[in-house]
Amino acid sequence: MGWEAPVPVFAWTVTADDRHGMNLTVHDFWATDPDTAAAMLAFLGRHNTRAELIEFRRGALPPLPTLLHNLHRHRAQAQSWHPWMLRILDIPAAISARGWPADIDAALPIGIENATGDSIDRYLLQIAGGKAELPPRPPAAM
Repeated sequence: MGWEAPVPVFAWTVTADDRHGMNLTVHDFWATDPDTAAAMLAFLGRHNTRAELIEFRRGALPPLPTLLHNLHRHRAQAQSWHPWMLRILDIPAAISARGWPADIDAALPIGIENATGDSIDRYLLQIAGGKAELPPRPPAAM
């Protein structure tokens, strides 16, 4: 099995728009070089008579912002959703529910900013035997 050159990735969806016919959402935009990126943007630009909006998901933004000039007839917009940044409501339960390496035996004081951002909740992360606990600590203990 030999080495293979990377290939461009370009994925988009079309949604109906009552006023203009359609909108495009670009989910993946990865070009191997500037010429490929320009060709991909030119493809999007050819939808100028039917699509008012071309939406790039944050991970799909073209690598060279200067290439966006090819979309001058469109309103380019980026949106993002970061599922790994969801708020954890019960931090001690989340810590104890995940897997931990069985060979680690450690205790680590940590502080986590609360939901309102006006204080730090203090804990002692205790890992042993493949399990972990996160009991609260008094503020002076850190």
